[in-house]
Amino acid sequence: MLVMYWKRNYLFLLFIFVTQIITQDIRSFHMSEMFGWQFECANTTCLSFITATVSNIRQCRINCLAQVQCKAVSFHQSTSKCELFANISNGNVNMLANADIITMIVIDTTQTPLVTTTSITNSANPISNANSTAIPMSSTPSLTSPPSSTSSLTSSPITSSSSSTTTTTTSSVTPSTTTTTTSSSSTSSTTTTTTTTTTTTTTTTTSSSTSSTTTTTTTCYSMFYNQTIYSVGSAPISVVVADVNGDNKSDIVVANHGSDNIGVLLNSGSGIFSSQITYSTGSGSGPWFVAVGDMNRDNKVDIATANYGATTISVLLNRGNGTFLSQVTYSAQSYAYAVAVADVNNDNASEIILANAGSSNVGVFINKGDGTFYNQITYTVGATPVSVQMGDLNNDNKIDIIVANYGSGTVSVLLNIGSGTFASQTNYSVDPGPQSLAVGDFNNDNKIDIVTANVDSNSVSVLLNKGNGTFMSQVTYSTGSGSGPYSVVIGDINGDNNQDIIVANPGSNAIGVFLGTGNGTFLSQLSYSVGASPHSVAVGDVNNDNKIDIVAANYGTTTISILLHC
Repeated sequence: MLVMYWKRNYLFLLFIFVTQIITQDIRSFHMSEMFGWQFECANTTCLSFITATVSNIRQCRINCLAQVQCKAVSFHQSTSKCELFANISNGNVNMLANADIITMIVIDTTQTPLVTTTSITNSANPISNANSTAIPMSSTPSLTSPPSSTSSLTSSPITSSSSSTTTTTTSSVTPSTTTTTTSSSSTSSTTTTTTTTTTTTTTTTTSSSTSSTTTTTTTCYSMFYNQTIYSVGSAPISVVVADVNGDNKSDIVVANHGSDNIGVLLNSGSGIFSSQITYSTGSGSGPWFVAVGDMNRDNKVDIATANYGATTISVLLNRGNGTFLSQVTYSAQSYAYAVAVADVNNDNASEIILANAGSSNVGVFINKGDGTFYNQITYTVGATPVSVQMGDLNNDNKIDIIVANYGSGTVSVLLNIGSGTFASQTNYSVDPGPQSLAVGDFNNDNKIDIVTANVDSNSVSVLLNKGNGTFMSQVTYSTGSGSGPYSVVIGDINGDNNQDIIVANPGSNAIGVFLGTGNGTFLSQLSYSVGASPHSVAVGDVNNDNKIDIVAANYGTTTISILLHC
């Protein structure tokens, strides 16, 4: 009788426990893993709020998953110590090299109500089907400081069938993989599909178990798959991403310096591109830079190029279907190097701004309103201007000019004083050899900041806006010895609403990514292999999955590389 009493009470308590689990919500997150790096704080406000000894790295992840405030984790492999951090923005997110430690940072979290499912267990011939599509891959990327991976982990109660069978799900993540595991109590079939960069193996095993588990593993290097390569012209030197045919898919426009033409690759869907269609910029023109914008007020994307060899700019107007009229050229000054497109006089027609590298000035081509332009008006800047960008730096609703001066190691800022005219330059020092620049809000203060890629210094320089169009002194981040950063853009790579820095490093044949913390500081560079000598990088969502992808122009080949976001 005593035994029967305890059995009844045990079953009653078990019923209550299972009922409580089933009524919980599902919480999941994605984590970026960095191997050989220790999360470190610049002040005591972000010391770990929990330190525990765990059996393995998976248990460390689960500890973080159980704490809503957990934003970062450091796992000590030798001691199995697990440190949980609550707020990474307060500590400037320093990373210290330590081969014993794996650091994981939460990229995003989701929480959804549990949906209870009913499964049928009476099946004479249980069948399970699993399909896995391999992403095109060409070479294994070389991961440098710090290599990382993205893992997905879900904490959810397990639903059971009418027989009250409990199924346990186990998820394990290895370096540089994304793993998702789902489990339900249903048929007696287990299917596992594994995709790697070299082989795909599918194994189906039938057993007498009362559970069905499907696991799909696709190789993912940090946040991006291996590059996909497309052929273009000779010595591709500049690339942009834009929807040129109005189908809501991002297309690619590339300047082929060695072929004297522009290549347009139309997106056929899901990030797959057709062969390039070329448009001549003239024999010996040597187009060095390409930019896009609506220049004739028809709401279609037109093309402008800086032709280094011909000392001209070219304008190619969009016919409306993603094809372009023949070029119209305008005279520039010595060594037309880079162009930007923006409306500087608020007439809804975009102007062209040109960096004349050999003349140490920028030229402003005012739009007549129909896609034709007046002769340039020039403004003096620093020595050898090689990159130009536009943005409202002082929040006066006028577009200002920002220039990278390779020869003088400075950035020139020319504030718009109205009607498309500009004040004299104000200069800011950066590391030697600024080759490219980009602008964006790095510290979420609604003011535009500046970043330069310094080819001679193997660094990027960040200049934060004081709020009135003037800037603080630079803060630099290394791109690696011999990397020679040549091009820089910004974008929110990891979906945390903070701007990140993306740089083309021709010396290491790689793209570097510096993840932004939201306070104007950045994590150490992540590196992704592309083709030989990438001289230009662009970002955009090319497969409509709401994630930012990367496109690189490989000057040392006749190709461009596409890195699709995992």
